[in-house]
Amino acid sequence: MPYALSLYLINNRYFHQGYFMKKILFPLITTLICAVSFSQTQNRELLRGTVLYMSMPVANENVINNTAGEGTITNEKGEFAIPAKEGDELFFLALNYQMKRVVVDADILKKGRLVVEVAFAMKILRAMTTKRTKPVRL
Repeated sequence: MPYALSLYLINNRYFHQGYFMKKILFPLITTLICAVSFSQTQNRELLRGTVLYMSMPVANENVINNTAGEGTITNEKGEFAIPAKEGDELFFLALNYQMKRVVVDADILKKGRLVVEVAFAMKILRAMTTKRTKPVRL
């Protein structure tokens, strides 16, 4: 019986001309991908916060949820909002500031607000000497 069923399916017109792919397989795969994507963000809460340096807001600071693979940037007031759950790792990165790592715990989620103080990153450049070279004539 399984052999006869497989012959029927192979010779059936639904497998020809891409019908199976267009009408059955593609919508099924799309639905599964959407369901998995939705279920990953469903248990995360929107965590709001502010990034400060010496009580001044830090604009354009990258806020990355390393666990979820999502990120955002702070606005001019240093404020951000990012989906997070307990145990997620948040990284705060900016060009002139040291990287800061925060692990989200139950207390942070209970407050619903996170204030992060970052430190200035001083970059010391090595001394360079310049010398004059002769101009090249073509």
